[in-house]
Amino acid sequence: MAPRRSIVSPGYWAYWGKAAQAEEQKTAVYHLLPYHCLDVAAVASQWWDSSAAIRASFCRVTGLSQSQTKAWVLFFIALHDLGKLDVRFQLKVPEALKVLWPDFGEDDANSERGYYHGPQGYLAFRKQISRKLGFGLDSAKDWLAAVCGHHGDLQMSGQWQTPDAEEWVIERDEEARLTWANTLVDLFLRPAQIDYRAPLPDCPPMLAGFCSVCDWIGSNSDFFTFQPKPYEDGLEAYWAKARKIASPLIEKFGLHKQGLGITGMEGLFPKLRPRQLQTIVQKLNSAPGLTVIEAPTGSGKTEAALAYASELLSKSRADSVIFALPTQATADAMLERLEEVANRLYADGANLVLAHGKARFNHEFQRVKSAAERSDAQGKEAAQVQCAKWLGESRKRVFLGQIGVCTIDQVLISVLPVRHNFVRSFGVQKSVLIVDEVHAYDAYMYGLLTKVLENQSRAGGSAILLSATLPAAHKVKLIEAWAKNVGPVIDEQTTYPLVTQVCGEDINYLEIEDKTQLPKPREVHIELVATEDCLPDEDLINRIIDAASKGALVGMVCNLVADAQRLYQTIAARVEERGVEIPVDIFHARYIYADRQLHEQRVKDHYGKDADRDLGRILVATQVIEQSLDLDFDWLITQICPVDLLFQRLGRLHRHERDNRASVFASASRAVVLVPTDEEDFGLHQVIYASARLLWRTRQLLRGSEKIRFPQAYRHWIEQVYSEAPWSDEPDSVVQSHEAYEQKSEASYYVARQLSSANYNPSSDTDENVACMTRDGDMNANLLLLQESPQGLQTLSGERLAELDEWQQQETMMLNTVGVPASWKKWLPEALTKDNDVAELIGVMRNGHWECREGAVLLTYDSKLGLVRREE
Repeated sequence: MAPRRSIVSPGYWAYWGKAAQAEEQKTAVYHLLPYHCLDVAAVASQWWDSSAAIRASFCRVTGLSQSQTKAWVLFFIALHDLGKLDVRFQLKVPEALKVLWPDFGEDDANSERGYYHGPQGYLAFRKQISRKLGFGLDSAKDWLAAVCGHHGDLQMSGQWQTPDAEEWVIERDEEARLTWANTLVDLFLRPAQIDYRAPLPDCPPMLAGFCSVCDWIGSNSDFFTFQPKPYEDGLEAYWAKARKIASPLIEKFGLHKQGLGITGMEGLFPKLRPRQLQTIVQKLNSAPGLTVIEAPTGSGKTEAALAYASELLSKSRADSVIFALPTQATADAMLERLEEVANRLYADGANLVLAHGKARFNHEFQRVKSAAERSDAQGKEAAQVQCAKWLGESRKRVFLGQIGVCTIDQVLISVLPVRHNFVRSFGVQKSVLIVDEVHAYDAYMYGLLTKVLENQSRAGGSAILLSATLPAAHKVKLIEAWAKNVGPVIDEQTTYPLVTQVCGEDINYLEIEDKTQLPKPREVHIELVATEDCLPDEDLINRIIDAASKGALVGMVCNLVADAQRLYQTIAARVEERGVEIPVDIFHARYIYADRQLHEQRVKDHYGKDADRDLGRILVATQVIEQSLDLDFDWLITQICPVDLLFQRLGRLHRHERDNRASVFASASRAVVLVPTDEEDFGLHQVIYASARLLWRTRQLLRGSEKIRFPQAYRHWIEQVYSEAPWSDEPDSVVQSHEAYEQKSEASYYVARQLSSANYNPSSDTDENVACMTRDGDMNANLLLLQESPQGLQTLSGERLAELDEWQQQETMMLNTVGVPASWKKWLPEALTKDNDVAELIGVMRNGHWECREGAVLLTYDSKLGLVRREE
């Protein structure tokens, strides 16, 4: 056995923490581990000092003062790379090891390619340090897992592995780890008068995400430059230096901005006169809690939620706002509405981020993203590279800005076994979470959403849920997820509109007391039209064209993209045959991103609140217009759908009071609902909405009513359709269909709950995994439409993939991908669909459109119709 060899004391100075790739392997460029650990702790210290919301959340869980809680947080964050105090990690950069351990010989230790410093640091603390220092092992393990899992996985499973090394090497590592832990006790715990031998406080749920983001910033060598030798003035002097460096970084990186203190409806929306539920925002409890806002479509729920969120921000109950919506189209629309608000909430504007695309984000983060293209000696584990790659997927940036707009799946993934899910959780929990259209999610997604609400409640956060059409049973489930002991929850509350607020274990119901602010009674005249294919017959098509020719804006909502494409072509042909000049538009989800944006903007321009209504038009669309888009039709035709979604669609009918409505529809709101001629078989519509009973009951209520009266119908009709009590005249086929639906829904709910609570090996955090894990059943297929060119493959807009770097390729592929139903996979080549990857389809341009044949299926694409599938 070789004798112990001397190195600089304390021993932890002989270990590097981050290193750059040495040129031609001749020199070592590195940063000492103690300094890197303090760099990260310094970022945490600055963020802690900047954010009253983070302080409050952490202290709420620990039950300690701010100074003692901060001491524990900094102590454990400075231990996040404890596993790097190990020869196996140090051998990743032999050039640095040779400098720091000049007497180290090649035979003194063997490198291990499978060494991961996160879990091994956790195990080293539990095996060695906790016993020698007297830490309470059980109470420390959650804190350790939170900081040692900062590279994406909080599962600290496995056994401690003794290095294959000489005894003196093993002892040196152990001594360095113990000495470093003792040093941190002296630096952080003792000054705060903490007895670390006593049981530790509970670990704050946000610690893992907080530590991980701090590590990304603390690893940035543009600010924390390499320091290869011990600082002459000692460790405390470097700690002061690191904090000074970190001081501007939280704001520089856009992670925290000072709020302006502007609150309420008057402050955020000075041009609006508060109406309906907006008038009671100031009466809401400003303590952290759950708020459910139920009010009609178009009544200003979004503004009320933001006004209340501004109150929470001003009282430091949260740092940011995350607005989650059901679809990409609704998220795009919401982003536009929030731009002006962002500048009133935060000094110098806020980082307003769209989760799924064209992110407006701080340019410093863009620099970090580009840093990933530089080589790094530590490979995939390097924090700066992980930061850049994670942020490079633009849909995830939403969690680090001040106002984030995202699709709901980006929030739900925070409770699923995905790498860095704890960063998503951290982003959600430090924010006021607003979930719009909360009625729009299936049982599986409700299973995940209830887990999100449980976590938000545990972290001391706030959530606001919005809906015009929330069934009482769904509302009870959401409230009980937030507060297990709250009660009693009144599931037969008939008041509408209504705000339900849960703070602690108290539940309160707030109504509009000023009767002049109640929603105006509204009637919608209903015409039920039965056709074999649930599409307009020739008579109805002619009526649609006649209405538009008289100046009406007519909307037609289809449940299937194929139906919308077919109907659009039929109406456009009839308009041409009749020789009338009526614009006919189409909008659905089966476009590449750029075309979808153009269609959405055109729809808002021609059918929105401020549209020029001098000319009649016809819009054929799918469900993409039924939620969050502020559209206003004179006449609406829709295929049958469940009652709550029908009311959402009717919310786009006579949405605004105006004097210039087409005269033929000025006196009354009128809608046509298309139903199949078969009384019990709803065909593909039943496949889309899963339950024949919801469609059958909705049809029965429509059949028995010439008018729907609002707002009474929001409660009365929805509760009838969603009631578990059977109807005496329900056909056996409908009952059997619903029983199967209920069994599947219940199973899906508990599968989601189990998946969100179990310890699985985490999946990679990619858009494909997000889509797969947050949706029940087969995930949609994603088709990348390409064409051949002399220079190689290119997109429909002409970008040549071979000329793009990795980051540009990822973005370009995302922008040129079209989502299609999972059922399409059966005729796609197997090689294109394995592992749920994007299917690359190579076609040709013919007669102005893209065309690709796969067996008996012909696919065509043009910017007007989108992607069309024909079987030949």
